[in-house]
Amino acid sequence: MEIRELKARDIRTLVGLLRNLDPSSRQTLSVLFKGEINRENKAQMFEVGLAVFQVLAQFSDGIYDWLADMAGLKRAELDDMPASAVVEIVRGIIAREDIKGFLASAIRTAG
Repeated sequence: MEIRELKARDIRTLVGLLRNLDPSSRQTLSVLFKGEINRENKAQMFEVGLAVFQVLAQFSDGIYDWLADMAGLKRAELDDMPASAVVEIVRGIIAREDIKGFLASAIRTAG
């Protein structure tokens, strides 16, 4: 599955979602993205991905719509895909080279 490039509008989307997080979840994300993530360490990448996924799960519909958009899908199309499609999309986003700075910026902006 191909994940589209991150766009400026994605910051606005994520900031809106992040503002709805409880402070401890925002802190978890902030700590994760301030540290260096070793992309070669698959166990560490899995842990980071899982932590992000657990925090983002609080967004439910908003994050689901954004994930569909990142994969170039409509919500109804994602609905009909296997559950593993959501995990694939999250992995694809986390694997992007620019994701750390992107998420750190969104988290700072959200407060």
